[in-house]
Amino acid sequence: MLNHDSATGQHTAIEREAVRKEHAGFGPYELIKNSKSQFSGGYRYFDVKTLAIASKFTKNEMSQAFGEDGAKKFEEAGGGAPGYLAALGCSTLAMKPRDDLLPDLKYLIPAKASLLRKLFKAIVVARFKPEKNLRDEDHHVFSIEDSIVKLSVDFGSKLAQFRYYITVQHAGQKKIIHLSYEDLWCVSGAGWDYLTEENAERSMSVLPDIVPYLVGLARRINAL
Repeated sequence: MLNHDSATGQHTAIEREAVRKEHAGFGPYELIKNSKSQFSGGYRYFDVKTLAIASKFTKNEMSQAFGEDGAKKFEEAGGGAPGYLAALGCSTLAMKPRDDLLPDLKYLIPAKASLLRKLFKAIVVARFKPEKNLRDEDHHVFSIEDSIVKLSVDFGSKLAQFRYYITVQHAGQKKIIHLSYEDLWCVSGAGWDYLTEENAERSMSVLPDIVPYLVGLARRINAL
């Protein structure tokens, strides 16, 4: 869709404007993806582990990291996570949590891997009923219509609390590997990093809907 400038490796302004006119969603997407202020940080965009750690920060640590001005903002906001975010100068939007993920700051307790595994088995495994494999609990093979699906999961990634991807094989067609919904938004390798004890169950309940969608997408790719 876009060509890179051979010298700078960047897309030219003319190319970007042409794509914005042709694809209405590209402009807003590019703004969000490349923003360094309004769409970053805060309760809305930081992962929950970072926010949980920030709740334990002290004024002395803020002074060392952000100077006296940052320490003052930290103290005026009441310390903890609110103080840390105030010291960062996060935007109004970033400071507003999503109601469906963090309805109240009291729920800012990251979900542990043990809870996520339990929910995965109760919700996802129960839905797709994969082949039993006692030696490997992180790779699950099952069928959706005429497709063989391998769902791989990771509950201990350094990048996120939960990661997944699927590999799809349709009869007589090319295998589509390492496909996730996040990849469709150019967030390759990303995972779910906003799982709290309060929202983990309803978050995991989304995965059984994502998997069939990706299987259908793989089928469409093969039909091109």
